[in-house]
Amino acid sequence: MDILTKKIVLVGSCLVATIILVVDYLGTVFICSGESGCVTTIATMGVIFLPALPLAVISILVYFLRDEIFQSWIRFTLWWIPLSMLFTLVFQDQHGQLISSTKQMVSFFMAVLFTAISLTLIIYKSRQLRQKV
Repeated sequence: MDILTKKIVLVGSCLVATIILVVDYLGTVFICSGESGCVTTIATMGVIFLPALPLAVISILVYFLRDEIFQSWIRFTLWWIPLSMLFTLVFQDQHGQLISSTKQMVSFFMAVLFTAISLTLIIYKSRQLRQKV
């Protein structure tokens, strides 16, 4: 876990979030040219990698905090993000479609939950460290 420094997490998460946003925005028009199978694939990847967006935002916040807070948060993040992506990937709706509004709701809910738990963890760890001093 020593390899995951604040800078690496910040740059990596912001890079992934930027790539996802650019591919999602430009992909359907320039890459797929309206081909439905390609558009569905890009949309599915966007939904699966949705947790990268709050990850980038929270990593910007954590970058300016103490290392102890970062270490607590990264331990949580290392299991939450893959679990969220896997949960979104394997979730099937009633219609059996690869991408669905149900799958999008699951991904969005997991991203919101990640943000709420991350902020709670950061606040808790900050208060705990403040009381030690």
